[in-house]
Amino acid sequence: MPIFKIKDKKFSELKSKTPTERELQELVDENLYDIFGLQFIKREFGGQGLFIDTIAYDPETKAPVLIEYKKDTYQSVVDQGMAYLHWLLTHKGDYQVALSDNLGKKEVEKVTQQVKTYTLEDHLQKASERIKELFGKLQKLISSLDERIQAKPVSWYVGYKIRYANFCSVSIYRDKLRIYVRKGKIDDPKNMFKKVPTKWKLGKTSVWYTDINSDKDLEYVLSIIKQGYQSAPDL
Repeated sequence: MPIFKIKDKKFSELKSKTPTERELQELVDENLYDIFGLQFIKREFGGQGLFIDTIAYDPETKAPVLIEYKKDTYQSVVDQGMAYLHWLLTHKGDYQVALSDNLGKKEVEKVTQQVKTYTLEDHLQKASERIKELFGKLQKLISSLDERIQAKPVSWYVGYKIRYANFCSVSIYRDKLRIYVRKGKIDDPKNMFKKVPTKWKLGKTSVWYTDINSDKDLEYVLSIIKQGYQSAPDL
């Protein structure tokens, strides 16, 4: 279907040009964070005849992400991806050097420590039955904001996002839930939320938090979470 632009009440057809694989790769690589929430590491990464088009880094899961660009459908693309993954697993040192060159040694140390994939069950194990029930109610309310919302458990919290940017997260303790909301400023008439100190280094956007241990404030807390959701950069 043709696409038109309007100027002075006149239509003119926009001529589109299909980009080459290289043009597409360069365009996506330069905007990886805005599109996928990933940090660019290197192009044509590999060796021994295997070269990954782009290798990126997921700052939330601390994991590498392999990106291959294709203009068509190839049946062998899965096999190719598995070959790249095998090469990466047997050449972790090369990846860590590339990561260090781009992100620094401290981030490499975090990556080497990230050996476990976390689940909701991992977090709920330490919670009392009352807190488990409270968390279930809270998660249901958060999910009701948008059917696209994903829950992503990591080491010390469960993050909630549309695509890549957490607008809120929940840390589960035995006798309470700690809720974090990411937003520059919040409308909090009850003054329930405190601002996270900058020394916690949770990003450039301000983060606010509060603790709850009963469902009496759930609706109010949801109203604050909704503010974070509405200002999420990937909404």
